[in-house]
Amino acid sequence: MDRKTAELYSKEELVSLRKKKLALVTVSAVTAALTLAVCVFLCTKATVYTSGRLLPAAIIISVIGGWTVLSIRIFGIDAVNAAAKHVSAILEGPRERICGRFELTDEKTVIKKGVPMFRVKCEGGPHDLHLYDKKAKLFDERADCVHTVYGFIAAYEVENEDN
Repeated sequence: MDRKTAELYSKEELVSLRKKKLALVTVSAVTAALTLAVCVFLCTKATVYTSGRLLPAAIIISVIGGWTVLSIRIFGIDAVNAAAKHVSAILEGPRERICGRFELTDEKTVIKKGVPMFRVKCEGGPHDLHLYDKKAKLFDERADCVHTVYGFIAAYEVENEDN
């Protein structure tokens, strides 16, 4: 039987992540600019008689806009940055082929400024491996060989059942 290698990462994925980051940065910048513009507008319209209403409105708008921008950065841009760095490292790093039996566990780990990953137990191999959590559904546990980069599974091999 032939062997079939399934790649888990591609250059198209890296391009997609960079486009997503650009979109998130754009949304964040537009949100910040609109928040600032509204606050400046409210400040220019303030008088002695209207400041009691406009100051709380400006504060509320600046807090909501600021938290929105921070949320986009922390939960969007930083996560996409980490994913793009991970995918780039996997695509460019040195590969190692490991054979054995593999079992995907439920143990999830997140390294600071990194991607969330699952631990993969490797029987017959030198040590346990890791799998990016976005790739867990793509991984076939029937694999008898994997290609790793820095301890992350980048591709796997299975017997080709088409023949």
